[in-house]
Amino acid sequence: MNWVCGILTALLLMVIALWVLIEIARRYFHVPYPESERHWAETVDGFRLALYRRRPEKQLFALPIVLCHGLGANRYDLDWPQCSLARYLCDAGFDVWVCELRNAGQSDKPRLWNRLSGRYSFDDLEQKDVPAIIGKVLEVTGAPQLLWTGHSMGGMLAYAYLGRGGDKIAAAVAIASPAYFDGYDWARPMFGMVKRTSWLPMYNQVFAAPLLALCLDFFIPELLRRSASLENLGRYAARRMIVNVAANVSTPLGRQFVHWIESGRFDSFDGKTNHHDNFSRIRTPFAFISSTGDGLVSPEGVQKICDSISSTVKVHRIYGKQFGGLCDYGHGDLVLTENSRKEVFPFIRDFLKEHTP
Repeated sequence: MNWVCGILTALLLMVIALWVLIEIARRYFHVPYPESERHWAETVDGFRLALYRRRPEKQLFALPIVLCHGLGANRYDLDWPQCSLARYLCDAGFDVWVCELRNAGQSDKPRLWNRLSGRYSFDDLEQKDVPAIIGKVLEVTGAPQLLWTGHSMGGMLAYAYLGRGGDKIAAAVAIASPAYFDGYDWARPMFGMVKRTSWLPMYNQVFAAPLLALCLDFFIPELLRRSASLENLGRYAARRMIVNVAANVSTPLGRQFVHWIESGRFDSFDGKTNHHDNFSRIRTPFAFISSTGDGLVSPEGVQKICDSISSTVKVHRIYGKQFGGLCDYGHGDLVLTENSRKEVFPFIRDFLKEHTP
């Protein structure tokens, strides 16, 4: 029995040491979030969603803007202190609202004691979180409609919402937001892992992010290579972003993305609705942004979305050196670098200006 106790003690000490290491890394790489006016939207199934409002010194436009982060991210995605799309648009005279979906950032998270379900899918985000966010912003501002800008999954939510007849978005911008999933053969080894871990309540990125940040010099997962250009970000900035932007992902949501890639369908969790079939119903003015250096979302796939919708006003802007751009952006650094501020942000600002009183 002594050797069993010794092994258990050693394991316990290893767990404690790992936890201490993660906590040190999290504190070291922590980036304070600038103060903002905070509101709360409540979903029909009981989640409180955090909304961070950035008011301009002089509001020049009637419609507020909602900025929505991508999968496994939080408010820092579009409001990174050193390069913030939120503050850029606020300085341009827009009333900006940065949202956090369920289980991200300061929004409610499933816990044993709060009875909130961690088994949510993309459908829950689109049919519960998005209406709650839109409703709260319109309630506070008194505006009849709003503008929507989403990064990655944040833009996908606009595709699904508008395709199902949502009418509260006056104009939208989708930044590196896929709906057709070609070129993911590299990710096949991950799919089996996702399926085998479907019993987990969620994928804990918040726990893993500090470890990944510490290991960045000698271990870079393929997913991270394709998610961002470390050359554009710089190693130290990348470490800080990995730690601060990360949010946990529910297992059903992760499996849904795997299903989309394997099947080629962009459908509801029960398979009854294929959002591709609804694209022709989208008539909202829409701007699409993609990058030649994005390892997750191809410009060809984004162009296919642009061609599929019925909007009379639609534009697809591709960034990259071959198009005269400053650099070949990765999926994440498309909104997180100084070059983004110089050439991507002005395009978003100008498009939204054209479609708000």
